[in-house]
Amino acid sequence: MKTKSCFQKNGVWYFRKKIPYNLNKKTPIFRISLMKLLSKKGYYKHLFNSSLFFIISYIDNKIELLFLTRENLTLKELNEYVIGLLQRYENEALNQDNHYIKDMGSRRADIENKRYEALAYYDDLGVKFGGHTETALKKELSELEEAFNKDNIGLYRKKADDILKRQDIIKPDEIEKITDDMLPLFAENLVKKEIEVIRADIKKYQKLMGKKESSSNLGSIEDFITQYPQLRNIIYPKNDEDNWDFLIEKFLSYKNQKTQVNSIRGNRTDLQQFCSLMLGDEKFGVPKRKIMDCRLEDIEALKRLYTQIPVVQHQDLTNWREKGMIYIINFTKNDVEKYKKPVLSGLKGKIKTIKRFLKDIKLYDPEKYGNLNLELWDKLNVEYKDLTLEAQILTDKNKKTYLSSEILNNFLKDRYKKEENDRGQAERNFTRHTKASPHIFWSVVLAIFTGARGGELAQIRVKDFKKNIVNDEVIHSLTLRITDKEKQSLKNEHSSRTIPITNFLIDLGFLNFVQDRIDNKADFIFDLKINKDGDRKDFPLSFNLDIKVYIKNNYADIYEDYKLPAFHDLRAYFVGKFLNGENDNTNKLLQLKQLIGHTTKDLHKDITIHHYYREPIEILKAKELIENLDFGIEEGYNILKERMNIKYNFEILKELNI
Repeated sequence: MKTKSCFQKNGVWYFRKKIPYNLNKKTPIFRISLMKLLSKKGYYKHLFNSSLFFIISYIDNKIELLFLTRENLTLKELNEYVIGLLQRYENEALNQDNHYIKDMGSRRADIENKRYEALAYYDDLGVKFGGHTETALKKELSELEEAFNKDNIGLYRKKADDILKRQDIIKPDEIEKITDDMLPLFAENLVKKEIEVIRADIKKYQKLMGKKESSSNLGSIEDFITQYPQLRNIIYPKNDEDNWDFLIEKFLSYKNQKTQVNSIRGNRTDLQQFCSLMLGDEKFGVPKRKIMDCRLEDIEALKRLYTQIPVVQHQDLTNWREKGMIYIINFTKNDVEKYKKPVLSGLKGKIKTIKRFLKDIKLYDPEKYGNLNLELWDKLNVEYKDLTLEAQILTDKNKKTYLSSEILNNFLKDRYKKEENDRGQAERNFTRHTKASPHIFWSVVLAIFTGARGGELAQIRVKDFKKNIVNDEVIHSLTLRITDKEKQSLKNEHSSRTIPITNFLIDLGFLNFVQDRIDNKADFIFDLKINKDGDRKDFPLSFNLDIKVYIKNNYADIYEDYKLPAFHDLRAYFVGKFLNGENDNTNKLLQLKQLIGHTTKDLHKDITIHHYYREPIEILKAKELIENLDFGIEEGYNILKERMNIKYNFEILKELNI
């Protein structure tokens, strides 16, 4: 390569520059050995092979500017200026050290930031990768190397334009001084120099992430192990990595002995998300963390990540296990309307599962986790103030309020009301709800007048009904119990109980319905589909849909800041009416516990009763207690009662034939 600014003599390249006569009358020509200028022979050879022209052009332009600002110039001053110029270029563009705190706000940091901002990009799914990440840097390096390998003038010019737009080391007026015939050579060498800069950035990123650059041979071995992950345990039998699969399955297998399937699935999701956050994602600058190595700053970082996770039930996020939660956070963060955040109670539930898990693993592997600092992990806690604005709004609207007697009464009254625009629809609904799908009708009245859980009522079997004579009075009762672990489960040991069939139910024709099931030799009272968890989820579904529509159409202002009611609110309605009844407070709590299958502690957190009446509540007394309650739905109840009397031709059964 020959230019007017450099020449080669005895295998050594020299820089030369004609000095204006008015600046130095004694020395018209300045020249210096690049080997001397660059100090190190190895570095000189490196520049000669990659970007000699760029260095020469850079020095030449800077000296031209120097000439314009000086009235006189000695050879020594010029020599020192050129050396300083090259050192400034090396320091500014080729930043190989990781002095992040020291460089904060500096010229060097500004240069890096401009480059990183320009290199940031979105993938095909709209996920943003920061320009400082290995993914973005390798993408740019690939394009630069393509231009170099193809030795294509067009590619060189295109990439050179990209480089010049994202830097301000070389000023536009300096670039304008390069002649047209020299521009292709300038672009080629600028691309070569940028390859060095990007490679240095990648090394910095890898150093920050604690990642060692592998040789090509080692890389192929790692690829092989990736293809056959079962080899990892053989090759690396002793390490301090967290065996997430083992720990999670161990925790869930213990819980599976006493927990419902859907709860197990929720716990699995919580722990898999925790695992994903702990494993990090280098593409987004999130480091991998180990359970035992976490410090307070790691807990704070995890807390920030938890406030950013979306609800993964969205149809676009079904691949979250494969993509990882860090990817999902970045994929969804720019569309908060489409991808909702969990409410505060949901996040607290996830973190509660994590803390139980961490407490248990101390028992699974005491040698490794015996010294786990649980007090430190207690710092992993999310409060309302930590949530994003969108999550705060959703949390505000998730507050519960009681289901009032007025709303429930009017719902029952209007549910099968004849509308002017479709008089036949109400009758069709009533017929379907009491004949083809009788669980839709009976689920609501059973929940109101027994306080039982939806899951318990859905699994009632014909053999669970009993008839007794007490004080010459026929008393019907229903026993809720675990009769088939695959098809029926109760929440806790207090859930197995006997509850009375009161006149509220009998007068609606409930015994008529039960007798029909007995006569047809049915097993379960309600024929319902069983989902993958062994649950009959269709039982409360109709009420959940209907009550929400009814509220939105008639009481939207009341529920503007509250969560819409659901089937479980009928259980709460029964509890509220019972607690307002006329019996003393202590006995009231004990009787209610026995009726609805709750512990005293769960029912009333601020009341502790260590010794309470443990015998099953006397069934006649329980029947009388419930029948003396004012449920506040008389008008709606009477409309249903009239309809059911018509349905059964006013022949309402008062006693089962069992």
